[in-house]
Amino acid sequence: MPKVVIAIVIFFCLSFTSISQQIPNFSFEDVEDSIPENWSVSSFGAQVSTDFVTEGQFSLKVWNWYYYGIGAAVLGTGTPPFLMQKAGLPYQGEPNFLTGSYAYIKGETYSSNDKAVIGIALKKYNQATNTSDTIAFGETRLSPTENISGFQIPIQYNSVELCDTIVVWVFSSDSGFCGVNSNGNCLYLYVDNLTLQSGSTSSQNIDSWFSSNSKLIPNPTQQNFRIITKKELVAVKVLSLSGQVVFSANQQLTADLNVSDLPAGVYIVAVNYTDQSSERLKLVIQ
Repeated sequence: MPKVVIAIVIFFCLSFTSISQQIPNFSFEDVEDSIPENWSVSSFGAQVSTDFVTEGQFSLKVWNWYYYGIGAAVLGTGTPPFLMQKAGLPYQGEPNFLTGSYAYIKGETYSSNDKAVIGIALKKYNQATNTSDTIAFGETRLSPTENISGFQIPIQYNSVELCDTIVVWVFSSDSGFCGVNSNGNCLYLYVDNLTLQSGSTSSQNIDSWFSSNSKLIPNPTQQNFRIITKKELVAVKVLSLSGQVVFSANQQLTADLNVSDLPAGVYIVAVNYTDQSSERLKLVIQ
């Protein structure tokens, strides 16, 4: 099959399908002593549940405990709610959405504006500072509903680096307090069937991943391309849409870059500049 036909087929599939990636125990089926494995939970107001299950036997349940304590769960090792420092599991990829199912039973509270919180961060270890930098972030507030509903959290990237850790957190409330007649419990959040969505449902959404300040010429290409920009380049990486680095260069960046060894398809060109800014560009190889 000619390369140009392969490129069209690959782009068509990426444009109209969605690729899902599953993290271990995103469906909360692996359980030990009422706690979902791979998850750390607060010492109160968090456990697995057989209510509001959309996949398998269990779902995650967090709730406000003793009037003011917010129930919390975090993926990986960590102590809620101090999630962002040490929590998470090893992961590499560039998902665009975190999706799942939830029900949120309010009960008696002092506020009519209570919202549940679900969030995600993709992080990368920084050797220079001995800390983990946040590569991408997404968070949503969910309103009460007694019916199972779906949610979708867009993941916004602030770097072209590839992450090495994923963190997901679940809070029973952003600010709620239980009412005096609640027996100390309220704001029950049930979460199930978490999924990372990589890819997109339309070619327009795929295009929205990329910046347009600089240009790649020629694009599409069969062999070489050059980055046209007013900034000074430091490094260039070519990544597959799943986040795998397939080509990199940090010298002779004013010359043409040869990608003739790469299969036909759509790629991400991650560019770093001397002013410490970065961007990503779409490259089509035929």
